[in-house]
Amino acid sequence: EEILAEYYDEGHPELSRVWEERGMLYEKQEQLPKAREAYERAIAILKVFPNQYPEALGRNWCRLARLLPEGERAQAYQRAYHLFEANERMQNSFAGEAALQLAKDALQAGQPALAVQIAERTIRNPGARSSAFPLLAKSHLLLGQLEPAPQPFRQWINTAPDALQPVDWANAAELALLSGARAEALRWSKLFAERSEGLLPRYFVARAYAASGNETRARQILNHIARSTEPAVLKALAEQTLGEMELLSGNT
Repeated sequence: EEILAEYYDEGHPELSRVWEERGMLYEKQEQLPKAREAYERAIAILKVFPNQYPEALGRNWCRLARLLPEGERAQAYQRAYHLFEANERMQNSFAGEAALQLAKDALQAGQPALAVQIAERTIRNPGARSSAFPLLAKSHLLLGQLEPAPQPFRQWINTAPDALQPVDWANAAELALLSGARAEALRWSKLFAERSEGLLPRYFVARAYAASGNETRARQILNHIARSTEPAVLKALAEQTLGEMELLSGNT
């Protein structure tokens, strides 16, 4: 900084890199107020030249966003996101971070349509792609878009099956059954059963067996669930499925 100050004015963009690196050092020392101030100094310089240094400006907005309280964080990430989008720089890690965080915020704020829009763009970023699939899957589901929803579930399960919660597995299995993907419904239900105890995953396995034509195995599992006492709702669902199977067989 001392050397550059001999050649450049205080607001010269060359000095912004010094402030950014100083902020990174402050972060490592856990001096977060000083780190925040350093990133703000870098941003103040780069904002004067937005068209010349969009990547550096977006990067500093991301670094600053990590240190801001929740109410202010989204705005900083949004500024970074728009810079990367406008300059087609969605391939770097900071662009992926900004897009991913905005998609998460949109989903948490009850705006699944906006989450879908941003998450679909996030998939273009190699570093953020795998984290965008869960957001897409959940957002499509909230919107009731049952046709596009299975695809992000498929990608999510193929890349990070251990990250799914029981409700995610149940949604995935139900979607596969509704869309007629019988083999996938059975595979996903079995994966669910491997990762979760209780009767719910077995219920989906039974439904998948029934859909694929293996009624004997389906009845065995459903009868076991129907004879159980807890939880009552699963017993009722098993009895309902057994009734549907009897009806399809003509046993009114």
